[in-house]
Amino acid sequence: MRRKVIKQGHNTLTITLPAKWVEKNGIKPSDELEMDDKGKSLVINPTGNGNFSKAKLDGDSLDLFLLKRYLNTLYKMGCDEIEYTFSNPNMILNVQEILQKNLMGYEIIHQGKNSCTIRSLSVINESEFDNTLRRVFLLLKALAEATYNAIQTKDLAHLKNAAMLEENNNRLTTYCRRILNKFGYKDYSKTCFVYLIVEQLEKIADEYKYLVDDFEKKDCNIKNISTDTLRIYERANAFIDSFYDLYYNCKRDETIKFAKEYKDIMKKAHALIETKKREEVIILHYLISITTMTFDILAPTLALYM
Repeated sequence: MRRKVIKQGHNTLTITLPAKWVEKNGIKPSDELEMDDKGKSLVINPTGNGNFSKAKLDGDSLDLFLLKRYLNTLYKMGCDEIEYTFSNPNMILNVQEILQKNLMGYEIIHQGKNSCTIRSLSVINESEFDNTLRRVFLLLKALAEATYNAIQTKDLAHLKNAAMLEENNNRLTTYCRRILNKFGYKDYSKTCFVYLIVEQLEKIADEYKYLVDDFEKKDCNIKNISTDTLRIYERANAFIDSFYDLYYNCKRDETIKFAKEYKDIMKKAHALIETKKREEVIILHYLISITTMTFDILAPTLALYM
């Protein structure tokens, strides 16, 4: 243990810090520490160092699919530097692809024969969260509209291009979760609810992408989509618009309308799915999933207003 003077505003106090934490963070007797109020907790950070964190990752036996998830997880956790080791030199190409496509601010700063160092070179500002989350919403709405327009106009090429919006959505939702894990939400006690909402928004965007992927893999005929199914598509997209409004201005009367619309979309979509051909069953399956997942984030949104 080591006693330390901590400054918060114009106030100072002396506390005892765990020796292991002091050693890990390289705290010296002359260092000043900052203390932040995080609800029922007080978070202590070295001045000028923030909560810089490091990790090691052994890439052997990890294919591209798993490597992406390991790196994504470390990024979302708020890790600032990763020492990545590997036996196959070609693995560095996979790392570069993942960083470029998914992890904003991560760069390889050192590269050896069997290792590389990945570091966050961009400064994360917690004040960026609100603007980034709004961009997530707008991208999701654009993705929903673009895929609907492509199906309505029977343009398969445009449908595939529209799915690329999902990659941008992934980058932004991953960045939002990094901010939340590193700094918490502005109302720290509600961080878990906001994190859940962001995670769900990414999954909803995934459903639109999976819809497009299924159409391509199963060689579906985009020309055989009925007006009934397109109407459900419109309503599912409008349901996302309604949630967007609720998130920023949650009113009791609007939540009641939201719940009623959910039940009606579900009723009509399930009835249609029993009578439609393969192409429309695929679309309706994903629209049911999208609408259900959108409704599920009403509960954590309500928690933000209570």
